[in-house]
Amino acid sequence: MPLNKIGVSAGWTHGFVSNTCVVEESFFGNHKGLKCSYFVSGMKASFGDSGSPVFFDYDTPAGDVELVGILYGVRASEQKSAFSPIAGLEQDLGSFDASDAPISVYITGLGLVQSTGNETWYANVQDQDGSVSYQWKIKWSGSSSYTNLGTGSSQTINITNDTDFTLKLIVTDSSDSDEDIHPVTVTLSGCTPTDPCGL
Repeated sequence: MPLNKIGVSAGWTHGFVSNTCVVEESFFGNHKGLKCSYFVSGMKASFGDSGSPVFFDYDTPAGDVELVGILYGVRASEQKSAFSPIAGLEQDLGSFDASDAPISVYITGLGLVQSTGNETWYANVQDQDGSVSYQWKIKWSGSSSYTNLGTGSSQTINITNDTDFTLKLIVTDSSDSDEDIHPVTVTLSGCTPTDPCGL
């Protein structure tokens, strides 16, 4: 089976599995036993690559890959790299499924407003667990506190004057929460699309 790894020293290299679940009584002469190691022939690695992800590349347009282990060593004389399989790592450390990542959010929308009227900012949420609740807040220039706005996935504000403001968005799912802030400068006087206030 062809496998890949990306490391800080040798970069992206690949090879084919040559040995599976090898019991290592001693590695690098340190007398530490390794119960189930996999070896990959031709997958170059070097000092500094330990801890690199070892993965199978499905070669799809979406770039789908599957993590199969973590690199821990290399036998240069045999041109083989060694890695610990995911099953063994999870047996020792517990599951570390990427789907367990906490929710995260960032706001997209204008950072500089140059005309009056309605402008909309949007929530971009990643790694949510189930349904998501939203709370938008605003702090006007000169104020020390935020006031609540809407509870949807976007927020529209009617711009009527030159007052700057900062948006804050708090998102919450079934297990975590995250927040983002987004400063907005409002400059209306003398601004045109071709001459944005001398900028």
